[in-house]
Amino acid sequence: MPNFNFLKDSVVYIVTDPGTSNEARHKLDVLGVPAFSQTFLDKRIPQKTLHDSFNMFEKSNVKKANPADFEIQIPAMKEDDFDFLISLLLDYDTEINEGVQVTIPNMKAFDLYITNNADVYKLEKCVLTNGAFVIERLGPLSLRLTGQASKLTNGATLPTTNIQARTATTTYNAVKHVSISIDGVVLQNAISVGVELQNEIEWTDNRTVQDSIAVTNSTNTQYPSSYTLKKRSLAGSISEYLTSDNSTNAHTWKSDVPLIIIAGSDAANNFKFDINKVSFTNRIRVGDLFVMNYDWRMSYTPASLSGIITHNTTL
Repeated sequence: MPNFNFLKDSVVYIVTDPGTSNEARHKLDVLGVPAFSQTFLDKRIPQKTLHDSFNMFEKSNVKKANPADFEIQIPAMKEDDFDFLISLLLDYDTEINEGVQVTIPNMKAFDLYITNNADVYKLEKCVLTNGAFVIERLGPLSLRLTGQASKLTNGATLPTTNIQARTATTTYNAVKHVSISIDGVVLQNAISVGVELQNEIEWTDNRTVQDSIAVTNSTNTQYPSSYTLKKRSLAGSISEYLTSDNSTNAHTWKSDVPLIIIAGSDAANNFKFDINKVSFTNRIRVGDLFVMNYDWRMSYTPASLSGIITHNTTL
């Protein structure tokens, strides 16, 4: 009797610095459904000619794969077990140049494994393209991560060396404390807040004529192998009830003003966004209660994103 792949049995792992002496395996807690897939590019070839007008169906020509896509959502905890993953989203990669470690303007790659009772799936050379901080009052504080990878395979083998230990207890961070100020004004009637970081990745097409000729079946498919970081964006939105006390902020805009957002279980366990310069537009939404929407975007390049987005913990 065959073994079926059950989602409820799936376990997610991340391997950092794969294939190096610093390789480390991390087991993740995930919320919801981890998703992953990869498609192949079919360059269809027309067969219809002047001499064969009934040849209507195109020939298939599959040589290469598109980048794989994946999405996972992790809970924020009062422990720091998953801070390495936040670093993969925020920080630039490094390389050794003439014996010196230097920072380079690209994102660090890792491998992602999803295991269940029937198989082991591996996503090679993963890079995070989007991180959405999920801040819902009284809900779990979490981070929704999406990304791309070079290659998806099944029947993989999960590394068994340098397994990173987890803390003995796990304490999830519920959103009970939210503090927001923009341009020095505290938003007392905020309804919702969203923060999203985008890393725009472009995969390099390394195909040559010789490589294409060498592809004969799925076992030697051409997969994307290298990528570059084109640009980054940190933006979000804030909704606030419109009242007589804050009406002067309605239907306006400002540039290069500070924004501070703190969200977590309390003032000590939270995500803090301390951004020196944002530009925002404010628009009014009409309903039973009038609402203002601040749509904001960071408008400068900081020395380090880790310096303005911090995960504060006490355990």
